[in-house]
Amino acid sequence: MRRSNYIQWAKSREACRYNLGRSSIRGCPAEDLAARPEDFMFAGDNAHGWDPLRTALGDRYAVPADSIVLAIGTSMANHLACAAVLDTPGSHVLVESPGYEPLESLPAYLGAEVETFPRHRGGGWRLDVDEVVRRVRPGSTRLVILSNLHNPTGQPADPAALDALADAARDHDFHVLVDEVYLEFTTDRRIAATRSPRFISTCSLTKAYGLDGLRAGWVIASPELAERIRSLNDLFGIIMPHPTERLALRALERLDVISANVRALVDHNREIATAFVASRDELDWVRPLNAPIGFARLRGGSVDQLIDLLEAEYETTAPPGRFFGHDDHFRLAFGMETGDLHAGLERLDQALDRITK
Repeated sequence: MRRSNYIQWAKSREACRYNLGRSSIRGCPAEDLAARPEDFMFAGDNAHGWDPLRTALGDRYAVPADSIVLAIGTSMANHLACAAVLDTPGSHVLVESPGYEPLESLPAYLGAEVETFPRHRGGGWRLDVDEVVRRVRPGSTRLVILSNLHNPTGQPADPAALDALADAARDHDFHVLVDEVYLEFTTDRRIAATRSPRFISTCSLTKAYGLDGLRAGWVIASPELAERIRSLNDLFGIIMPHPTERLALRALERLDVISANVRALVDHNREIATAFVASRDELDWVRPLNAPIGFARLRGGSVDQLIDLLEAEYETTAPPGRFFGHDDHFRLAFGMETGDLHAGLERLDQALDRITK
């Protein structure tokens, strides 16, 4: 049975009191969204995506509305983009490692041959285009998949590297899917899809704005590819729930308020998490700059043993690095309320004391 082992693991930890690996921030307060009664209308002219929302997204990212396909969260956006490009049996796909496990499992489910390319810790987890090009198979490689900001390390992709990858995609005839859900934590509006018609950007309001339950996502691609993706969606989501579209538009209108509160929380919590990592000789990481996640390395000892102890005795958890391709790491997140972060780190501190002794 095909499934995402990581998502299955994450869902099974929802009841854990302190989750130090949750990839999204605390929920958006109702007063920040300031929803109105008309935002809950259940019907509208949205057979191909509600035009006011597509127009607002187009204005935000400086792309035509025809380049935007609405989807149920970034997960469905990624599914649609992969399904549209990987329409030839036996397609070869390159996916970054470490990386978000569903981005590797999804093309495999669609029948592609998946190969990983490394992002090296010693280079600050940077995107190395030469590493990608060395693995390209002429006539077979159809898609390269990566994230920006990088999940799980929180590191940004160098714009020059993205431009070089765009040139490689043109020269070797493949597309590049960039999951940009964490890019919303920055002020950078230059999405990958504006760099080349070979690039596809996916995003949502989920991670950066605490609107997980809204499931408002989108794909941005060239108008021609976007039309293929929109037609393909008739086999999957068909249309977006209209209240989601209206509430998403309301959120876009309120992003200055929502994002200001989010950034203040994440910036404050990042300093707490950074100080904690620095205080433990067993831990290190490449400090994340904008994202609410980082990839902590445990120097000596077993990450799985640490997580098992946290869950069994401290009501605390974090995703082990084996889900991201690096067994000696774990993802450390800090987008929750500050009090919960302090409590979770205190428990992590105690568990580290025990396994190191």
